[in-house]
Amino acid sequence: MIFIISIGMKISELERNTIKPHQVVTTGSRPRRPPEWHLGSWDVFQRESAGTIYADVFDHNRKILESIFVTQRWADEEFYWPVPGIISRTVEVNKAYQGQAIALSFYRELIVNHGTNIYTNYSQSVGARKMWARLNQDAAINVYVLDGTHKKVYKPTVINSELALGNQDIYSEATFSLCAVARGNPADNQLKSLMKKQGNT
Repeated sequence: MIFIISIGMKISELERNTIKPHQVVTTGSRPRRPPEWHLGSWDVFQRESAGTIYADVFDHNRKILESIFVTQRWADEEFYWPVPGIISRTVEVNKAYQGQAIALSFYRELIVNHGTNIYTNYSQSVGARKMWARLNQDAAINVYVLDGTHKKVYKPTVINSELALGNQDIYSEATFSLCAVARGNPADNQLKSLMKKQGNT
């Protein structure tokens, strides 16, 4: 299923309230309803709270991952949306489960099997940057660099295990974002077409 989200904050507001990297996901309380979908043997629940949508992954009664997404409706005006999708605000993994590539598997499931196009916001932790570089290596996924200032689409390069644009550090600029799509889906074809028209292939 694809997330259906109703949010009440713009990206700039969300970035000021993003969970800090040192904070750890708590076990929380497992919802008493059936999960919306599964990530391997784990259960995934979606919930809305205070204008934010969370997707939580549980191993039995222990919360092992929580993520937050927002939609185009609440993005800043300069955010570049060449294809429909959702913005990943943050993803946090329970400390006891770190090192198992849970976040990577979670994103891959959304992109490849649920057909969800996922954007980054402008602020990315070191761990998130490395995860997006790994998504870029996945044969079933294409990742694109989006230039919000000039409304252009590029394929990224990799420098020191992080995605870049040529030799340019995309994370030092406030108008660059990334978009991950399933290879060969309509969004992928549209982004490739835009690149060709813009002469960026």
